[in-house]
Amino acid sequence: MKESLQHLKVIAVGKSDTLHQICTRKKHSKVHQYTRTMFLSDEGTVQLDSSLRIGDVLELHSNSLDALHRSIHSASGPEGYIISEEARSYFNDPFTGSNQDLLISNVFSKLLGRLETRKRIENWLRQLHVLRYSRIRRVLRDDDAQVAQELVAVFASNSYKTDISSLTNEQAIQIMNLIDTILIQGFSTNFPIENYDTFIHTAQQCLIRLSEASGHFPDALVLQNVELVTSTPVTEGGFADVYRGRHTNYKGHTAEVALKVLKLRTTSYFSLTTEEIQGREKKFYKEALTWQYLDHENITVFYGIDRNTFPGKQAMVSQWMRHGTILDYMKKNSPFSQHAISCLSDIAAGLEYLHSHNVVHGDLCGRNILIDKRGRACLTDFGLTSFIESDTALKSTRRDGSPNWTAPELFEPEQFNLPFQRTAASDVYAYACVCYEIWTGGSPPFHNLWPETAVMLKVIAGARPGQPNDILGELMPNELWNIIQLCWTMQPQERLDSKVLSATIKDLHRQNLTADLIPSRASSSASGSMNDLNGDVQPNSDSSSSESEINSDLEADAESESIPMIRQSPAPPPPLPRRLKGKLRQVSIRDYVTFGPIKWGADPEGEFLAIIEEMYRNDSVKRGAMDEPDSLKKNNPKYVKLVFGSLAQANNFAMTWAVHRYQPYKRVKATLYPAV
Repeated sequence: MKESLQHLKVIAVGKSDTLHQICTRKKHSKVHQYTRTMFLSDEGTVQLDSSLRIGDVLELHSNSLDALHRSIHSASGPEGYIISEEARSYFNDPFTGSNQDLLISNVFSKLLGRLETRKRIENWLRQLHVLRYSRIRRVLRDDDAQVAQELVAVFASNSYKTDISSLTNEQAIQIMNLIDTILIQGFSTNFPIENYDTFIHTAQQCLIRLSEASGHFPDALVLQNVELVTSTPVTEGGFADVYRGRHTNYKGHTAEVALKVLKLRTTSYFSLTTEEIQGREKKFYKEALTWQYLDHENITVFYGIDRNTFPGKQAMVSQWMRHGTILDYMKKNSPFSQHAISCLSDIAAGLEYLHSHNVVHGDLCGRNILIDKRGRACLTDFGLTSFIESDTALKSTRRDGSPNWTAPELFEPEQFNLPFQRTAASDVYAYACVCYEIWTGGSPPFHNLWPETAVMLKVIAGARPGQPNDILGELMPNELWNIIQLCWTMQPQERLDSKVLSATIKDLHRQNLTADLIPSRASSSASGSMNDLNGDVQPNSDSSSSESEINSDLEADAESESIPMIRQSPAPPPPLPRRLKGKLRQVSIRDYVTFGPIKWGADPEGEFLAIIEEMYRNDSVKRGAMDEPDSLKKNNPKYVKLVFGSLAQANNFAMTWAVHRYQPYKRVKATLYPAV
């Protein structure tokens, strides 16, 4: 067919879009490569050769080149001819286009050639005025998946981190713009990437390195039309100042914003070395480029970077929170304990979101939690350290961070055989400290100890403060206190996972909407072993039944008859107001606790009640402090299934039993199976 087409001469008179429709039919897919079209102008007839033989470039830009070819045919006037000649000249030049990589000797060379080609094709498509800009973006997005394969090859090379220094600022910005486009818009699923989460994480790390090396951000992050509302900072700190401003977007919509400006100045009282300045700048880039890709209702909204308001400086622009930090909000809404569960639920949801995106907050504390206009708690400050210090913050002299919220493994990593690294587990520890801080109205754990070394020694020794009261003397609810104890355990691997933590706090919040929590006036002693406090404790190895058998028995026959308990749970709360109906979580049969191993007899209900009654008789647990199950079901000779009305009740029982179990039942586990 190829030879016959080369000798076939046909003249078609008609509109260019008619010829385009003929050439794009599947059976005529090769015709357009050997077709010439003409247009008439005042100067006469001009031939338009649309055959662009461009080798392997077609493979990576197939969608955009096809769009370019169709647009050339559909263009009216001389633009199509001019752009066709430019394209032919560009792709046939050995020193440009796909051959540009010959001039650059690092792993980014091929990628830079592809980016140059992509940029030229986009400009040609826009000059032809055939496709709308939104359509052009979709076409380019389809090709981004193929270009992303080049990024995968770059990341697979161990030299890409060092090769960044050989790039010019212009080249670095080109690559940053591509990575930013992929991270924001994604790409077609026709070309899936293996280990997508790893790819996204590595792409973000590469973006941060490029930004630090070039001193620039991706073009899409740079904002225009930002102006100050206040000439003086609303918040001052050792690392940065925050100003109040206003931003007008391209649609003319105006929003109040906060401008966070890095402090790099040196005065007679304050001096920074070159290394310290570079360190602060790196943290600034890292925080901005981490924050940019976070999108959740409990994360403060990040708008972009302002370069114009402060000469010679860059500022992070974020959502303005008129209520300030949660510490400020607590002072205006005292006692704050009545709002605590709601805010803690927001904070846990934000933390779960961060961890699900492989982001560790690293400095979770009250001053880094803001309250939006709806009274919702939102996390902010996403570097390893906080850039803003409040007057009440305790300054750290070692590895940054706030000691009152710092996990023990960060103080002495060698003691735990771990490297110094902030993790999701250290965030969960900090969350427990935030719970304590919020309930007490702003006093973090060990707030009365100074210097910070004293706090460090207490934490490393395993000491934790007791169950706190609010400013009116109201004791923290046992349900919340038990959760805190699971979050600040000594060993990181024993702390609650943020997903389970968030589900548990949310369930506690829902229950708090319908009935006030009545905390026990007796303090909850944590004298029991903390090694088994995690809700994922497995049955003992001496049990004759395997874990899979137990799970199979517990999952089977969800509708089988349950044994009613003698002492039922308190009466349900009164009917909900109409506005709350449907918003509360429905009770699930999967919110249960397995209890065992015990050689249960013919009356497991009576035996279980005898065990619990002995706990009360020993005064290790006060009546009413521990939630009891609604029903009990025996599915296995050594284990019973305790069914609860909610996740919070099941969690309360499991944690209380883990702390207060007694001989001869020290080896009996209460394992929580939440419906999350």
